[in-house]
Amino acid sequence: MNARMALNLGLIGLVGILVLLAVYEPGLDAPKQLPRLTAIEGLAVKAITVTRKDGEVIVLAKEGERWMMRAPYSVPANPGRVQSILGFLEGTSQASFPAQGHDLKRFGLAEPKVRMEVDADAFAFGDTSPMNGQRYVLFKDQVHLTMDGLYDQLLADPGDFVSTRLAEEGRELTAIELPGATVEHRESGWVLRPEDASVKTEALAKLADDWLSAQALAVRKRRDAASQDTVTLELKDAPALRFEVLAREPELVLAQPERGLEYRLGSGMAERLLRPARTAKKDPSAGQEASDGIAQDPPPSDPAAEP
Repeated sequence: MNARMALNLGLIGLVGILVLLAVYEPGLDAPKQLPRLTAIEGLAVKAITVTRKDGEVIVLAKEGERWMMRAPYSVPANPGRVQSILGFLEGTSQASFPAQGHDLKRFGLAEPKVRMEVDADAFAFGDTSPMNGQRYVLFKDQVHLTMDGLYDQLLADPGDFVSTRLAEEGRELTAIELPGATVEHRESGWVLRPEDASVKTEALAKLADDWLSAQALAVRKRRDAASQDTVTLELKDAPALRFEVLAREPELVLAQPERGLEYRLGSGMAERLLRPARTAKKDPSAGQEASDGIAQDPPPSDPAAEP
C-alpha cells in the first residue's frame, strides 16, 4: 500500500468517526418534532367553506368519495385544490402563541382577507412574518406560524376550485353530437353519421377517449361571447353535457351555459375534439399522400432542373 492510498483511507476513517460522534455524542438532543396544526384527519372532513373579505364565498362538500362545489357553481370540485386544503390541516405549526393579549391587527388577523371553515372549525389567514415569510393563522384562539402554501390558493379565482375535466371520471359515452356529424356507440362499435369512408372505427373510438380524458387549462366564468357551434355528449346513466364552442383558435374554448362556466383548452384541441381524424388518401394533383385538414410538405425538387 503506497502512502497516498494510506492517507485516503485514513481520511475516510476520520470522517466516519466524526459522523458517529455527531450522532451519538452524549448531551445532544434529537431534533424537536413540530406539533401538528390541527387534529383534523383529512378523510373525515365533510365540508369546506372559504369566505373572502369581499364577501365572495366558495362552498365545497363531500358526497361519498367525491368532492362537489356548491357555490358559486354547482359542479364537481377540483380534487387537487381540495387536497391542498386537507394537506394544510394535517400540516405542522412552526410556532404559536395565545391570541389573547396581542393586537391581532399587527398580524393581519383583525380583518383577515380570507377565512376558512372546515366542518365546525374556523381558520383566519393573516399576513406573513417579516422574519421568515411564514403565514399567521388564527385557529382556536392561538396564532400559528405556518408554511405559506395555501393562502394564495384560497384567494384564487373560483374557477380554480372547479374540476378541469369536461366529463367526470368513470363516465361512459354513448354518443357525441358534433357540428355537422354524430358519433354513436352501438353493439358493433362506434359509427359515424353521415357515413365517411375516410374515417375508421379506431378514429371514432379515439375521439370518444379524447373527450372523456380532456382537461381544461383553466376554468372561468362564462364570458359574453357568441356561440359558434354546439357539442352534446350523451352519457350512460347520467344527464347529457352540452357545450357551446366560443372559440377554436388560438385555443379551444367551450362553455357550459347551464353552469355559467367556460373551459379553456390548449392549442390544437379543436382539431382533436371537434372532428374525427381521417385516414390519408391520395392527392392526384400532388402525386403524394395527403390527409384532410392536415398540411403536407411540398414534393422534393429535382436537382437536375435547378440552374
